[in-house]
Amino acid sequence: LSDRYSEPMPSPLAQALLAYTDRQPGESPFRTPIDGLGILRSDHPKPPRHLLQRPSLCIVAQGAKWGTFGDTKLEYKAGEALLIGVETPSVGQVFQASPDAPCLVLVFELDLAALRSVAETLPAPPRPAGQPGRGVFVTDFKGPLEDCALRLVRLLDTPEAIPTLHP
Repeated sequence: LSDRYSEPMPSPLAQALLAYTDRQPGESPFRTPIDGLGILRSDHPKPPRHLLQRPSLCIVAQGAKWGTFGDTKLEYKAGEALLIGVETPSVGQVFQASPDAPCLVLVFELDLAALRSVAETLPAPPRPAGQPGRGVFVTDFKGPLEDCALRLVRLLDTPEAIPTLHP
């Protein structure tokens, strides 16, 4: 009984992603009614996989992943986001996931104009945790942007409102 209570409570974003993916048919990746927004869910660690990454913001709500970009290996976990600013090949792996605590990742595909626009509106642009070098870095994802992501996921529960509220 005490082990059950030693697990940290999932964040509101993780809870929303879990609820959404539980209602969806099929398997991850989950497409959403919002263009460019997807959800990745893994109930188990996965073997490494080769990918071609598009510019995107990958927000980890629960679990952990790693990705290699050239010679750089980046790990990112709950409360962090991987920002990919350029299309690039990579190898990635989910390494922290279980049926009780699946790895949950919200993926926003970006174009360079949108990325530039978002960066210009932030009071303090995200800072890379090390040398960005290849247009890819991991950053903490807490506060107002996390709240915006949560509101966007909650909007998926009312698809008729998406055309009005999403833009």
